[in-house]
Amino acid sequence: MTKLPLLVERLREYHQRCRNIAKAVHQMAQLSVDLELLPSGTMLRMENLSQEIAHDQLRISFFGEFARGSALLSSPLLPWGMG
Repeated sequence: MTKLPLLVERLREYHQRCRNIAKAVHQMAQLSVDLELLPSGTMLRMENLSQEIAHDQLRISFFGEFARGSALLSSPLLPWGMG
């Protein structure tokens, strides 16, 4: 059970990296608009990519018998724990 906090921490790091990448792509798209560097279609695709990255979801499923620790395992991974 000691590996669970490490897993939760790694998932939080992944979530933060995704947010950082989405922000960077959005900033590049905005800079391209401001400087008129790329065709509008490319800039739109970059903005769409930024939104897809920002709203991407990781799905993890658990199964097991009741009263066998599944809640203890899965609770730290619930969305409100991912902040």
